[in-house]
Amino acid sequence: NNDENQYLFNNGTIPEDINENNEDLFDNSIINNPNINCVRGTSAKKKNISQSFIEQDCFNHTLANMSEWSKKFAWDEEVNQANLHVFGFKTFRPNQREIINANLSNRDIFVCMPTGGGKSLTFQIPSIIQYGVTLVVMPLLSLIQDQTTFLTGLGIKVLFLNSEGSKELYGHYDDLFHAEKEEDMVKMIFLTPEKIAQSPKTMSLLERLYQEKLFE
Repeated sequence: NNDENQYLFNNGTIPEDINENNEDLFDNSIINNPNINCVRGTSAKKKNISQSFIEQDCFNHTLANMSEWSKKFAWDEEVNQANLHVFGFKTFRPNQREIINANLSNRDIFVCMPTGGGKSLTFQIPSIIQYGVTLVVMPLLSLIQDQTTFLTGLGIKVLFLNSEGSKELYGHYDDLFHAEKEEDMVKMIFLTPEKIAQSPKTMSLLERLYQEKLFE
């Protein structure tokens, strides 16, 4: 709903009242709504929570100050050009640019957005404007297939690490990751969690990419 004073906790519940007894729960929460602040303890109910996030150390995470991430950065023009000329968008959806800026600043990020909110763009743009390859882990094969089909159609070189992709990878490694022109290099590798957990070859690949400074 549009209630300004809404809190979403990691167990999916919204408490009816925030008071001293809720402090532990609040400290351990991860706020999933990108449009609200987070403050802890009894001060939470005294705040008008409707603006940007507050930069704050919580129990095991830090809340992003979105106003800071919306400022100008050195890569703004590259990001704008990629958004317009590669993906065909003149503007960004709420919080996309801020997430991209945090990404390009090498911050670890947890983003929770609704379906259709534009999460993919927040890793796609950093992937194509930076040197190296981005590892994209997705749980569903259908999601991976949709992503790879879409990006390939835009002229972005990506690799789906399934049985066919593995054959291409191990047979043409240098062509995929050390091409003379950067635009000919693979920019994203898509795979499932199971592929990472159960495939020693995949782990060897990640180690090699890391050693060659193509993957952080």
